[in-house]
Amino acid sequence: MSSNGKLRVYTIVERVGGSPFWLRLGNAVQHKDGKGFSMTLQAVPVSGLIVVRQYDEEADTVSMETEKHERTPELVETA
Repeated sequence: MSSNGKLRVYTIVERVGGSPFWLRLGNAVQHKDGKGFSMTLQAVPVSGLIVVRQYDEEADTVSMETEKHERTPELVETA
């Protein structure tokens, strides 16, 4: 979680012959109890992939390591 609590929501659009494009969909905020998030989306991805990343307000950037993102995240159940 970012120190300022701000998160950005993206989808990754794969392009033929080009590098993937990170399309911003909206914002997310963590619930006060720390057990979840609420997202406000301006669009819904066709692929179904939603990526939530920490936002660095000072640098006005998001770390976008395209090769290292999880294209199909696994669901993990907690006890």
